Amino acid sequence: QEITRLSGLTNLYLNGNHSVVLPYEILELSCLKRLGLSQTQLTELPPEILSLSNLIELDLSRNRLTDLAPEIKQLFHEVTLMKTVP
Repeated sequence: QEITRLSGLTNLYLNGNHSVVLPYEILELSCLKRLGLSQTQLTELPPEILSLSNLIELDLSRNRLTDLAPEIKQLFHEVTLMKTVP
């Protein structure tokens, strides 16, 4: 796909793009730091999203996520703990 040509891309906002499925080509954007996926009607998030090691911001608000892989649930739990512990 065309998006893989943007290998140095650091910010990608697909908010409001009712794609329902996360394109796997996005997972090849290793420089990505911010990914906006709010209001995209996503129902699942592939565990491969964790391969985006430079990602510091992931907006999943207003989606229909129903089932998350255990690895992702653990990460969200750790992030929540980090926010609540001074």
